[in-house]
Amino acid sequence: MANSAQAEIYFRDAGRHRVVLSNRNDDGKWTPLIRVASHTYAGYSKRSEGRTRTVPTEFDSLIQSSAAQHNIDPSLLKAVISVESSFIPSAVSPKGAVGLMQLIPSTAAQYGVVADAQGSIADKLTNPETNVSAGARHLRGLIERFPGNLSLALAAYNAGEGAVRRYDNRLPPYEETHRYVSEVLARYEQFSAQHGK
Repeated sequence: MANSAQAEIYFRDAGRHRVVLSNRNDDGKWTPLIRVASHTYAGYSKRSEGRTRTVPTEFDSLIQSSAAQHNIDPSLLKAVISVESSFIPSAVSPKGAVGLMQLIPSTAAQYGVVADAQGSIADKLTNPETNVSAGARHLRGLIERFPGNLSLALAAYNAGEGAVRRYDNRLPPYEETHRYVSEVLARYEQFSAQHGK
């Protein structure tokens, strides 16, 4: 059975040229950014048929080069960026994830992003090249740690590798993670079809 639903993404100015994204507006102080009608089938969210969504192309060459460098399908990398940040380089999540691929600074540090006189790790993660390079390396590592199971690699990207391991290498029973994996896979399919794959 299909249920119609509205999904909303809100934002709030976090200062220093950053915005924070959220799917909740509990205190009424968030500004709506995106409202999407969807149909849900047994936990799978699919955008309404016939609806077109403009996807920015300004990061396509960066996505292509990072994907090639880290042996990732560019359509997958673009899907992760689309779901994580809606292509907003200055996006900051309520949990402190930053940039296009929404990396936590401690994760980015594992891939060579360091604070220096020019700024903190969080500041550097607002740079698209820095963010996508570190994010692609992180995603590649997760794909290698969960070979043959892209859903688990994506769940680990969203909820953390430890969460997937805690549930015996299965999708953690987190509603957000299930939605995330479904949405990334749907956009991956969409972007692959657009590029004739």
